Amino acid sequence: MRRTLIRLACLGAASLASTQAALAFEGTVLASEVTKLTAQSPADFDRFSESVAISGATAVVGMSGAGTGGAVSVFVRSGTTWIQDVELVPLDNQPGDAFGRSVALEGDRLVVGAYGDDGAAASSGSVYVFERSGSSWSQVAKLVASDASLNAFFGLAVDLSGDTIAATAGGATGLGGAGAGAVYVFTGGGASWTEQAKLSASDGAPNDGFGVEVALDGDVLVLGAAEENSLTGAAYVFERSGTTWGETVKLTVSDAAFFNRFGESVTVSGDRIACGAPGYVHGVGNTQGSAYVFQPSGTTWVEQARLEASDGTFDDRLGEAVELDGDVLLIGAAEDSHAVLSAGSVYVFVQENGTWSERAQLLASDPGPQDLFGGTLALDGRYAVIGSLNADEGASDNGAAYVFELVVAGSFCDAGDGALASCPCGNVGAPGAGCDLQQGTGGIELDVLAQESALLNRATLSGSGYPPTGSPTTLVIRGTELDPAAPVVFGDGLRCVGTPLVRLAATFASGGVSTHTFGHGTMAGAGTFYYQLWARNTPAMFCTPEAFNLSNGRALTW
Repeated sequence: MRRTLIRLACLGAASLASTQAALAFEGTVLASEVTKLTAQSPADFDRFSESVAISGATAVVGMSGAGTGGAVSVFVRSGTTWIQDVELVPLDNQPGDAFGRSVALEGDRLVVGAYGDDGAAASSGSVYVFERSGSSWSQVAKLVASDASLNAFFGLAVDLSGDTIAATAGGATGLGGAGAGAVYVFTGGGASWTEQAKLSASDGAPNDGFGVEVALDGDVLVLGAAEENSLTGAAYVFERSGTTWGETVKLTVSDAAFFNRFGESVTVSGDRIACGAPGYVHGVGNTQGSAYVFQPSGTTWVEQARLEASDGTFDDRLGEAVELDGDVLLIGAAEDSHAVLSAGSVYVFVQENGTWSERAQLLASDPGPQDLFGGTLALDGRYAVIGSLNADEGASDNGAAYVFELVVAGSFCDAGDGALASCPCGNVGAPGAGCDLQQGTGGIELDVLAQESALLNRATLSGSGYPPTGSPTTLVIRGTELDPAAPVVFGDGLRCVGTPLVRLAATFASGGVSTHTFGHGTMAGAGTFYYQLWARNTPAMFCTPEAFNLSNGRALTW
């Protein structure tokens, strides 16, 4: 397992803020490449990972180029291992169907697009619904458009949210005429699905690329149209009220330009939409790419931020894929050449207090030229699946997918950032640390050096900022929650960990640093646990009669 330490602001905020809103958060993420997923029987140009999806402990990978007409591989996580469970093909699979070009997964329901299926007419397309009962998957429905037509390519992109399925048909007749594209919305469950709506752009035109990508979350539907207006691109937002869908807004950007291909990728999560523009030019002829984030404002959506890679270079094409989950946004740069030519990479952006910041770049452990790592993305909680369409894994350009784990280590009780004015005696410490020591050297800062969350169940915490002399005793304390009321004035610092407290380790600080490695085996099950360092505050006392202090805290999810 490859493991890197990445500074990540505010990733733990969503889960912690509801427990104690008065505390400010920054954080750390430990990003690990967990495994590499491959096809059961590799063959040249399978296009394995042309689509990826993940929900809980299940991941699916589509490969539309398989000789049978396409297939989808299902992987299930057992402990730390991802096991290939089954390979699914439809009952009427035919060469050229492109089954697996698009996939969507939620719980025990899987939706797969086959835009090349000739069921109603040549390449009219279809969408298959599979459901899992116990450990077995079954095809329960095959969906076709009510007005299926030649070269409509229904199933080009699909998404799933609860009992609603959205499927695009890039060549369908829309409001803009033949070939303007449309999206079809179905509701239901099991074997019974009903077409609820056919939607198209209010100003659509042939060859706009409407429906190249789709994203659905509850009653919000986002469609990309990357070829609109000479490849400037656009995205359309539709929202549902009752059973009626209406176009809310056409998304364009403040610095729109020809060939940006804005809308090549789209994603929606709650009150945020992100769209990729892989053709965005940062200089003359320099298509580094970018992504844009939108948020609701009244009855419409407005541009919040344009995101670029801090080290973007020529032809990276950042934004070919985007994936949102809460405050975390993954942006694929499939032609990035950091490792080797067009091996690809993925950038991790995080929102904190309305501002998005780049916090990490993910690379495959075994990059190859033209692998296109980052061309497809899926994210659910702490696990991400990243497609590498042209990886040579047992065959030529057949593809692979990589699973990454993002372990959250959120920070709390960050007195030094000014959020807590109640440090005893007004001794607010440096940003990110605990209350100031009496020597005025700053607070004790607790950080996470490593976490083996599933295999070894061990973590290493490091406290820095102790006085370099006096060898103060330091003690690691742990609680299962934050104090539900407010931080407790505890000596010369603030104790934010609630009761009951558990003592984990005791050492002496040496040269201003104290490092602690401890096991998780004695703790009660999985979940999030909260840690602080208590230390003797010698030789002098700032806030008599107490002679000890506390660090900031860290939250580790096991």
